[in-house]
Amino acid sequence: MFKRVMLGLAVAATLAGGSVKAAEPNIIVLNVSGESIRFPVPKGLCPATGLYAEVADKVARLDDVNDTLLTLYSCSDMAAKTFDLGNYLIVKAPKSMANQNLPLSTLLDAYRQSPEMFGEAVDQAVDTKELGKDFSEAFDEKITVGGGIKVAGADAGGIYLVGAIEMEGGGRTTETSLATGVTSVKGKILGINLYGPGGDGEVAKRLRETKAAVAATLAAN
Repeated sequence: MFKRVMLGLAVAATLAGGSVKAAEPNIIVLNVSGESIRFPVPKGLCPATGLYAEVADKVARLDDVNDTLLTLYSCSDMAAKTFDLGNYLIVKAPKSMANQNLPLSTLLDAYRQSPEMFGEAVDQAVDTKELGKDFSEAFDEKITVGGGIKVAGADAGGIYLVGAIEMEGGGRTTETSLATGVTSVKGKILGINLYGPGGDGEVAKRLRETKAAVAATLAAN
């Protein structure tokens, strides 16, 4: 959701003429700069439809740094047609280094050599005031955003960020937990972002889910 984060991490790729298509059950193929990348859909999530698709499009348009490749929402929420963001997932690819190839090993080496640089980049990139302004313009109502994110380390699959954000608008306050996994698949950098409700233990849960999604994506390719 924080549109400058992956750019600030100096981790970039692009979606050029990208498309999404179904392959086999629970697999969606993303076309990333000509590379077909298989993305296993986590249980309980489905591609956005109806009002959810409209919201997904508005949120994607706020981001002028990354291409939004895929947005998934809760299948049961969409089937019930009760608009509640609940758990959702967004896959993004930064635009700034179009047609570049960055192997996962290079990405991880850069982090291990200077993890503090990544932390500083995230601190500089996250601007909740600007994010609130963007959402206010997109949804035509006053929305304020608080909270933040931080680097949560790395494993063999990628680099991870975690955090919690609070959005206030329309007479209600919503707390959201989030985790992002930045990885490289076939040389293309992806940011796999999972969101869910706030509360005790929720950030840790999002991190576990994100690590699982990253591992599944790498295994599928």
